[in-house]
Amino acid sequence: MSGKDKNKGGLVVYDNTFNKTSLTLFTKVQINVLFAVLSYMCEGAPKDANEYKAVFDFKDIRDRIGNKNLHTSRIKSALDKLLKTRIEYYIDGKFTAANVFSHYEVNDDGRAEIALTHYMGEKLNLKASEYTILELQDFVMIKNPYAKDLHRLLRQFKNSGFLKIKKEELLRIFNSPKSYDEYNIVRKVLMPAIEENKKYFNNLKVNIDDNTLPSTVHFTFDKQGKIKKIPKRDFSKLPPDEQEMLLYIDSNSL
Repeated sequence: MSGKDKNKGGLVVYDNTFNKTSLTLFTKVQINVLFAVLSYMCEGAPKDANEYKAVFDFKDIRDRIGNKNLHTSRIKSALDKLLKTRIEYYIDGKFTAANVFSHYEVNDDGRAEIALTHYMGEKLNLKASEYTILELQDFVMIKNPYAKDLHRLLRQFKNSGFLKIKKEELLRIFNSPKSYDEYNIVRKVLMPAIEENKKYFNNLKVNIDDNTLPSTVHFTFDKQGKIKKIPKRDFSKLPPDEQEMLLYIDSNSL
């Protein structure tokens, strides 16, 4: 994939607490479609969490996730699944079950209109400096849903190179099959997720011994700084909340 293609579709920026939401109920295609939609929502984001809506055709989705062979029927099937499935959002210190989309419809011209629920809109309606910047084209290349969830967590801590998480919280996020004991969780869930993320996080390591999870799991990797200096842009004419978000992206994105 060329550098030009890699940047097509840009960034998905959202509140850090969305990383607590497990997406392992969905397939790789469904997750990719979701984040492609969210990337559209992030462009020209409204101030009100109730107003997140985007209109695009299915070719836009194929282009954004880099899969020109993804049939329209599979995109519609992914949207149907995302529309009907409730996920857990971390809000005010507790989890709330809600849907991602309030609705979607396909117009006569073949273009789709999608609106987010208030719960999902709140995750994109940034009000503080605590948010994650996801490189969409890296994310869609990850095959395993567990690896995708781990990738989101690690991206949150890319500047520190260190993630500390309670065992119970990690197990909740992974939401692995109930038939898995801890040995199988480590061997079939965690380690494959780590292996797939090593190409994005140099020297990625975890404090696992004898296929047993410690009470607190530590992930370490090389800090990710800027590859090159980017000229500073003038955001002075924008509203204060937009200035804060764009300045943060300039300071933290690669």
